[in-house]
Amino acid sequence: MTVTEEARHRLYGHLEEVMGEQHAAALLEWVPHGPLASRDDVEHLREAMGLRFAAVDARFDALEARMATKEDVANLRAELHSALRMHSLVIIGAVGTMISAARLFS
Repeated sequence: MTVTEEARHRLYGHLEEVMGEQHAAALLEWVPHGPLASRDDVEHLREAMGLRFAAVDARFDALEARMATKEDVANLRAELHSALRMHSLVIIGAVGTMISAARLFS
């Protein structure tokens, strides 16, 4: 379907009544002068998008398969707890040493 100049003029007249001259002109700039998409074009796009969504679904399925089990999460939590406890003790020791050194040299 080709957009004729007559159709564009009618559309502009209607838009001008509803939106005003400036808005109608701005909106009409977006209407293509050439042919619009056909039903076949829309169907091809729908098929392409369906394939793309299927590929995304497959990637999410693969990601879910690789996700950690509850046991893995529990082990990671225990390791983090142990590491945080060790780092806390090191920081407390370092602060204590700095306080002692400050008192010694003051």
